[in-house]
Amino acid sequence: MKTSIGIACYFSANRDRVPDAYINDYLYFAKTQMQVFEKMGNELHKIYLVCTYDESTVNMEYINSYLYELMESNSKVVVLNRPNLGGSYAGYQNILEFDNDDSDYMIFTEDDYALVDDSINNMLEYYKETPEMIYLCTLWNKERYTKDGVDIMEHAQISNGMINVNLYHKLKKEHQLDFTIFIFPGKTAIYNNQACFLEDYRKNGILIRDMKESYACVYLNDKNSIINFGNKTAEDIFIPISDWYPNHCPNLRYNW
Repeated sequence: MKTSIGIACYFSANRDRVPDAYINDYLYFAKTQMQVFEKMGNELHKIYLVCTYDESTVNMEYINSYLYELMESNSKVVVLNRPNLGGSYAGYQNILEFDNDDSDYMIFTEDDYALVDDSINNMLEYYKETPEMIYLCTLWNKERYTKDGVDIMEHAQISNGMINVNLYHKLKKEHQLDFTIFIFPGKTAIYNNQACFLEDYRKNGILIRDMKESYACVYLNDKNSIINFGNKTAEDIFIPISDWYPNHCPNLRYNW
Protein backbone atom coordinates (compact mmCIF):
# COMPACT_ATOMS: atom_id res chain seq x y z
CA MET A 1 0.00 0.00 0.00
CA LYS A 2 1.45 3.35 -1.09
CA THR A 3 0.50 6.47 0.86
CA SER A 4 1.65 9.89 -0.35
CA ILE A 5 1.12 13.44 0.83
CA GLY A 6 0.16 16.57 -1.09
CA ILE A 7 0.98 19.91 0.53
CA ALA A 8 -0.41 23.22 -0.71
CA CYS A 9 2.45 25.73 -0.35
CA TYR A 10 2.04 29.48 -0.69
CA PHE A 11 5.13 31.68 -0.57
CA SER A 12 4.20 35.27 0.20
CA ALA A 13 5.01 38.12 2.57
CA ASN A 14 1.28 38.86 2.83
CA ARG A 15 0.12 35.79 4.75
CA ASP A 16 -1.95 35.99 7.92
CA ARG A 17 -1.46 33.96 11.10
CA VAL A 18 2.21 33.17 10.51
CA PRO A 19 4.90 32.70 13.18
CA ASP A 20 7.87 35.03 13.43
CA ALA A 21 10.04 32.27 11.99
CA TYR A 22 8.10 32.47 8.70
CA ILE A 23 8.52 36.24 8.52
CA ASN A 24 12.26 35.70 8.85
CA ASP A 25 12.33 32.85 6.33
CA TYR A 26 9.51 32.24 3.83
CA LEU A 27 10.67 28.63 3.53
CA TYR A 28 9.97 27.99 7.22
CA PHE A 29 6.82 25.93 6.65
CA ALA A 30 8.38 23.85 3.87
CA LYS A 31 11.53 23.22 5.90
CA THR A 32 9.49 22.25 8.97
CA GLN A 33 7.43 19.80 6.91
CA MET A 34 10.61 18.13 5.70
CA GLN A 35 11.91 17.86 9.27
CA VAL A 36 8.70 16.06 10.22
CA PHE A 37 9.02 13.64 7.29
CA GLU A 38 12.63 12.87 8.16
CA LYS A 39 11.55 11.83 11.66
CA MET A 40 8.74 9.69 10.23
CA GLY A 41 11.16 7.63 8.14
CA ASN A 42 9.89 5.75 5.09
CA GLU A 43 6.14 5.88 5.67
CA LEU A 44 5.45 8.09 2.64
CA HIS A 45 5.64 7.00 -1.00
CA LYS A 46 5.75 10.51 -2.51
CA ILE A 47 5.85 14.05 -1.10
CA TYR A 48 4.10 16.49 -3.45
CA LEU A 49 4.59 20.21 -2.91
CA VAL A 50 2.14 22.15 -5.07
CA CYS A 51 3.46 25.70 -4.99
CA THR A 52 2.07 29.15 -5.69
CA TYR A 53 3.98 32.39 -5.24
CA ASP A 54 3.47 36.06 -4.57
CA GLU A 55 6.57 36.76 -6.60
CA SER A 56 6.80 40.48 -5.92
CA THR A 57 7.12 39.91 -2.16
CA VAL A 58 9.57 37.01 -1.86
CA ASN A 59 13.07 36.12 -3.04
CA MET A 60 12.24 33.69 -5.86
CA GLU A 61 15.86 32.75 -6.50
CA TYR A 62 16.24 31.66 -2.87
CA ILE A 63 12.98 29.67 -2.89
CA ASN A 64 13.60 28.02 -6.26
CA SER A 65 17.13 27.06 -5.24
CA TYR A 66 15.87 25.33 -2.10
CA LEU A 67 13.08 23.47 -3.91
CA TYR A 68 15.46 22.34 -6.66
CA GLU A 69 18.01 21.05 -4.14
CA LEU A 70 15.21 19.32 -2.25
CA MET A 71 14.16 17.36 -5.32
CA GLU A 72 17.78 16.55 -6.17
CA SER A 73 18.49 15.20 -2.69
CA ASN A 74 15.19 13.36 -2.07
CA SER A 75 13.68 11.22 -4.81
CA LYS A 76 10.30 11.21 -3.05
CA VAL A 77 9.83 14.96 -3.42
CA VAL A 78 7.91 16.32 -6.40
CA VAL A 79 7.44 20.09 -6.80
CA LEU A 80 4.50 21.26 -8.91
CA ASN A 81 4.28 24.98 -9.71
CA ARG A 82 0.93 26.52 -10.59
CA PRO A 83 -0.74 29.96 -10.87
CA ASN A 84 -2.27 31.35 -7.70
CA LEU A 85 -5.83 30.54 -8.80
CA GLY A 86 -8.42 28.44 -6.98
CA GLY A 87 -6.52 28.04 -3.73
CA SER A 88 -5.32 24.79 -2.21
CA TYR A 89 -8.18 22.72 -3.62
CA ALA A 90 -7.19 23.42 -7.21
CA GLY A 91 -3.67 22.41 -6.21
CA TYR A 92 -4.91 19.14 -4.71
CA GLN A 93 -6.64 18.33 -7.98
CA ASN A 94 -3.39 19.01 -9.85
CA ILE A 95 -1.58 16.59 -7.55
CA LEU A 96 -4.08 13.80 -8.23
CA GLU A 97 -3.78 14.37 -11.97
CA PHE A 98 0.02 14.27 -11.81
CA ASP A 99 0.12 11.24 -9.49
CA ASN A 100 -2.08 9.39 -12.02
CA ASP A 101 -3.11 6.59 -9.64
CA ASP A 102 0.48 5.81 -8.62
CA SER A 103 -0.47 6.20 -4.95
CA ASP A 104 -3.22 4.28 -3.16
CA TYR A 105 -3.98 7.00 -0.62
CA MET A 106 -3.11 10.69 -0.60
CA ILE A 107 -2.96 12.96 2.44
CA PHE A 108 -3.86 16.59 1.74
CA THR A 109 -2.83 19.45 3.99
CA GLU A 110 -1.99 23.13 3.96
CA ASP A 111 1.70 23.91 4.38
CA ASP A 112 1.16 25.32 7.88
CA TYR A 113 -0.29 22.07 9.29
CA ALA A 114 1.93 19.07 10.04
CA LEU A 115 1.42 15.39 10.75
CA VAL A 116 2.36 13.72 14.02
CA ASP A 117 3.89 10.30 14.60
CA ASP A 118 0.84 8.05 14.20
CA SER A 119 -1.21 10.20 11.83
CA ILE A 120 -0.88 8.04 8.73
CA ASN A 121 -1.77 4.74 10.40
CA ASN A 122 -4.61 6.35 12.32
CA MET A 123 -6.16 7.69 9.10
CA LEU A 124 -5.68 4.41 7.26
CA GLU A 125 -7.61 2.63 10.01
CA TYR A 126 -10.73 4.51 8.88
CA TYR A 127 -10.32 3.05 5.39
CA LYS A 128 -9.94 -0.46 6.79
CA GLU A 129 -13.33 0.04 8.45
CA THR A 130 -14.98 1.69 5.45
CA PRO A 131 -13.05 0.98 2.22
CA GLU A 132 -15.85 2.57 0.17
CA MET A 133 -15.08 5.99 1.67
CA ILE A 134 -13.76 8.58 -0.79
CA TYR A 135 -12.54 11.27 1.61
CA LEU A 136 -11.63 11.53 5.29
CA CYS A 137 -11.51 15.15 6.47
CA THR A 138 -10.63 16.60 9.85
CA LEU A 139 -14.05 18.23 10.39
CA TRP A 140 -17.31 17.96 8.42
CA ASN A 141 -19.85 20.75 8.94
CA LYS A 142 -23.51 19.91 8.23
CA GLU A 143 -24.74 23.49 8.71
CA ARG A 144 -25.06 26.10 5.95
CA TYR A 145 -23.81 29.63 6.46
CA THR A 146 -22.61 32.68 4.55
CA LYS A 147 -18.99 33.86 4.54
CA ASP A 148 -17.98 37.04 2.71
CA GLY A 149 -21.05 36.75 0.51
CA VAL A 150 -20.50 33.09 -0.38
CA ASP A 151 -23.19 30.56 0.52
CA ILE A 152 -21.34 27.71 2.24
CA MET A 153 -23.22 24.38 2.19
CA GLU A 154 -22.55 21.13 4.01
CA HIS A 155 -18.83 20.65 3.50
CA ALA A 156 -15.37 19.84 4.85
CA GLN A 157 -14.91 22.78 7.22
CA ILE A 158 -11.38 21.62 8.07
CA SER A 159 -10.39 19.80 4.91
CA ASN A 160 -6.94 18.47 5.87
CA GLY A 161 -7.33 14.73 5.47
CA MET A 162 -6.91 11.72 3.19
CA ILE A 163 -8.40 10.57 -0.12
CA ASN A 164 -8.74 7.08 -1.56
CA VAL A 165 -6.81 7.67 -4.80
CA ASN A 166 -7.85 4.44 -6.49
CA LEU A 167 -11.52 5.18 -5.82
CA TYR A 168 -11.06 8.78 -6.97
CA HIS A 169 -9.85 7.65 -10.40
CA LYS A 170 -12.48 4.92 -10.64
CA LEU A 171 -15.32 7.35 -9.93
CA LYS A 172 -13.86 9.87 -12.34
CA LYS A 173 -13.53 7.31 -15.14
CA GLU A 174 -16.79 5.42 -14.65
CA HIS A 175 -19.13 8.13 -13.34
CA GLN A 176 -17.43 11.44 -14.28
CA LEU A 177 -17.25 12.45 -10.61
CA ASP A 178 -14.41 14.77 -9.63
CA PHE A 179 -13.51 17.71 -7.40
CA THR A 180 -15.67 20.73 -8.14
CA ILE A 181 -13.15 23.53 -8.64
CA PHE A 182 -13.52 27.21 -9.52
CA ILE A 183 -10.45 28.71 -11.17
CA PHE A 184 -10.29 32.46 -10.61
CA PRO A 185 -8.22 34.70 -8.31
CA GLY A 186 -9.16 35.90 -4.87
CA LYS A 187 -10.66 34.51 -1.68
CA THR A 188 -14.12 34.04 -3.21
CA ALA A 189 -12.77 31.15 -5.29
CA ILE A 190 -11.15 29.64 -2.19
CA TYR A 191 -14.42 29.79 -0.22
CA ASN A 192 -16.35 28.33 -3.16
CA ASN A 193 -13.83 25.53 -3.58
CA GLN A 194 -13.84 24.69 0.12
CA ALA A 195 -17.63 24.46 0.00
CA CYS A 196 -17.84 22.56 -3.27
CA PHE A 197 -14.74 20.47 -3.91
CA LEU A 198 -16.39 17.31 -2.49
CA GLU A 199 -19.89 18.18 -3.69
CA ASP A 200 -19.97 15.59 -6.51
CA TYR A 201 -19.43 12.84 -3.96
CA ARG A 202 -21.82 14.23 -1.36
CA LYS A 203 -24.69 14.60 -3.83
CA ASN A 204 -24.17 11.08 -5.15
CA GLY A 205 -24.03 9.43 -1.74
CA ILE A 206 -20.31 8.56 -1.82
CA LEU A 207 -19.13 8.17 1.76
CA ILE A 208 -17.25 11.07 3.38
CA ARG A 209 -16.26 10.96 7.05
CA ASP A 210 -14.47 13.15 9.56
CA MET A 211 -12.34 12.48 12.63
CA LYS A 212 -13.98 14.67 15.27
CA GLU A 213 -15.34 11.82 17.42
CA SER A 214 -12.03 10.02 17.85
CA TYR A 215 -9.34 12.69 17.47
CA ALA A 216 -8.59 16.28 18.29
CA CYS A 217 -9.47 18.64 15.42
CA VAL A 218 -7.30 21.65 16.11
CA TYR A 219 -7.50 24.84 14.08
CA LEU A 220 -5.51 28.06 14.17
CA ASN A 221 -8.16 30.77 13.75
CA ASP A 222 -7.98 34.35 12.45
CA LYS A 223 -7.17 35.60 15.95
CA ASN A 224 -4.08 33.36 16.03
CA SER A 225 -5.52 31.16 18.76
CA ILE A 226 -6.12 27.41 18.77
CA ILE A 227 -9.63 25.91 18.73
CA ASN A 228 -10.25 22.19 19.12
CA PHE A 229 -13.48 21.18 17.34
CA GLY A 230 -12.97 17.47 18.01
CA ASN A 231 -12.41 15.16 20.93
CA LYS A 232 -10.93 17.30 23.69
CA THR A 233 -9.06 14.41 25.36
CA ALA A 234 -7.86 12.52 22.28
CA GLU A 235 -4.70 12.53 20.19
CA ASP A 236 -4.33 14.85 17.24
CA ILE A 237 -3.80 14.07 13.54
CA PHE A 238 -2.77 17.47 12.13
CA ILE A 239 -1.36 20.34 14.15
CA PRO A 240 -0.65 23.96 13.18
CA ILE A 241 2.96 24.94 12.67
CA SER A 242 2.90 27.91 15.01
CA ASP A 243 5.21 29.39 17.63
CA TRP A 244 2.03 29.90 19.68
CA TYR A 245 1.08 26.24 19.57
CA PRO A 246 3.67 24.33 21.65
CA ASN A 247 3.54 26.77 24.55
CA HIS A 248 -0.25 26.84 24.85
CA CYS A 249 -1.09 23.22 24.03
CA PRO A 250 1.53 21.20 25.94
CA ASN A 251 -0.71 18.10 26.04
CA LEU A 252 -0.84 17.82 22.27
CA ARG A 253 2.11 16.57 20.27
CA TYR A 254 4.32 18.46 17.88
CA ASN A 255 7.14 16.97 15.89
CA TRP A 256 9.73 19.71 15.27
